[in-house]
Amino acid sequence: MNQKSRQPSTIESHLRSRPGRYTLWILGLCIVLFGQFEGQQTLSLLSSSLGWGCFFLSLKGRRFQSGFGWALIICLIQNQWLASPHYHGMGIYFGFFFVNVIIAAGFGLIAHMFHYERFTLHQGLMLSGFWIFFEYGRLFIFNGFPFNMVGELLLSHHYTAQGAALLGVFGLSFWVFFTNFCFVHFIKKMNAKRAALWMMAIILPWVYGYYWTHANHATGGDDFRVAVVQTGWLAEEKHEFPNQADRYMGPLKIWEHLLSLMPTQDKAYDLILLPEATVAFDLNFAAYPIEEIFLMIDRSGIVYSKESIPDLTEPHVEIEEGQIYVSNAFIARWLSNIYQSDLIFGVLEDEGAKTYNAAALVSPGKKGIQVYRKRHLVPMAEYLPFGFLQSYIAKFGIEATFAAGEGAKVLRGKQVYSPSICIEEGYNKLIREGRLQGANILVNCTNDIWFPKTTLPRDHLKQGRLRAIENGCSVVRSCNSGVSSIIDPFGKVHKELSDYHADESLVSGTIEMVISPIAFNTPFLVLGNNGIFLLSIVFVLTYFYKGGMLRRTGTEKAKM
Repeated sequence: MNQKSRQPSTIESHLRSRPGRYTLWILGLCIVLFGQFEGQQTLSLLSSSLGWGCFFLSLKGRRFQSGFGWALIICLIQNQWLASPHYHGMGIYFGFFFVNVIIAAGFGLIAHMFHYERFTLHQGLMLSGFWIFFEYGRLFIFNGFPFNMVGELLLSHHYTAQGAALLGVFGLSFWVFFTNFCFVHFIKKMNAKRAALWMMAIILPWVYGYYWTHANHATGGDDFRVAVVQTGWLAEEKHEFPNQADRYMGPLKIWEHLLSLMPTQDKAYDLILLPEATVAFDLNFAAYPIEEIFLMIDRSGIVYSKESIPDLTEPHVEIEEGQIYVSNAFIARWLSNIYQSDLIFGVLEDEGAKTYNAAALVSPGKKGIQVYRKRHLVPMAEYLPFGFLQSYIAKFGIEATFAAGEGAKVLRGKQVYSPSICIEEGYNKLIREGRLQGANILVNCTNDIWFPKTTLPRDHLKQGRLRAIENGCSVVRSCNSGVSSIIDPFGKVHKELSDYHADESLVSGTIEMVISPIAFNTPFLVLGNNGIFLLSIVFVLTYFYKGGMLRRTGTEKAKM
């Protein structure tokens, strides 16, 4: 007996017609594309609810090509900050296209696996799981690009963002895809049950977010005052480029400008945070005449006592022909003693033939310096995948590359800090390792000036918000060119310094705030990415197992 074919509704027939599918393709493109931008809360909500679903409803033939082209358009526009040749030369366009083609190809594969005529909600769960595998592979295997165009949509509202505390940013991506597949499921057969399921998928992140923020509201604990310095330097002011030597400030002027930005002394600070690679030279290289440092501090108006001056002992001090020279470590220790505050700053550290991009902590009254070495380096900018590229990057003032640090490390001062440098903030696995070692405050030192006048600083800020929610603790970010910020454990930005003024000059200055150092455990902190991976594996395996069972059953019936 032949099964009766399903009769599509009038709305479904219109949507699945050729004009309807073209309209859905374009509509979905516009909703998802513009929903990615900062401040577009309504479009972000629509995108996470039905924008991707509109695309899947438009699919019929050539699904991979359609998905690849659709996603590539979105990626090229959303990630246009990467196509910034000002400091990188024309070679940056290769990286720009490579990154976006990889992302688009992954989405094209998802589109190829989607079959509207055979679509079930189980298939939607399977495809959502496959997308998580691709996102993780893209981040840690294919190209290391940390920005997430799917999961970050739920950051548009305070409550919907809290899902990151449960299953991390990959869990947000899974839920966005699942919600959109619920929309497809509803359109395919419109009834109250399917409409309720789609509505539930939309509402559930809001309900969970409301519960999470009220159930885990951190109170109590000692007040902890942090100050964040944003230096606002152009790259050519801080680095001596061959063709722009007249713009270079020089090491002493760099310190003098930095001292002018230090917080006022009318308040007691517990932590002062400075950006990535704040100053010139190695941490312990004694390059500054001590008389010059005294004069600079006097000119800055910073008041100090004789007791605050560190001991003139090695390795931070050298005496040559009666002249005393001091290092970055010496000056940082002096400032820490003056303010009676922990001081974390980005600095280079040499060890033998290796140079590390590092963050150092000095604490008042303590002689030891704790150093964290950046583990995840940026290709071409911090390390070379191929040696023959050295002559190319030398054209842009990059004469040496960095070695990668090994393992997570926390810095122990007045609190326990988990540091990250620049792009490392985008890797939730790396940041979680620091929290598991006992850190209760995340700190990030960044310099995004290498991509000037782009959306990168704002996109980078989203990573800080995600890490705060995932790990249940405050995030303090110091960025040379913005966006420096102080973020609470629920991803809310309480204070920030933007990147540019209206006249397109860089913003510099200091923000300060009293925060609670209390941190709380989240499901993500306990499970890491394993939680969403396990769910994804279950949905993928059960889908294919069920499909195999159905095929075997059909074959047996055909033989009877």
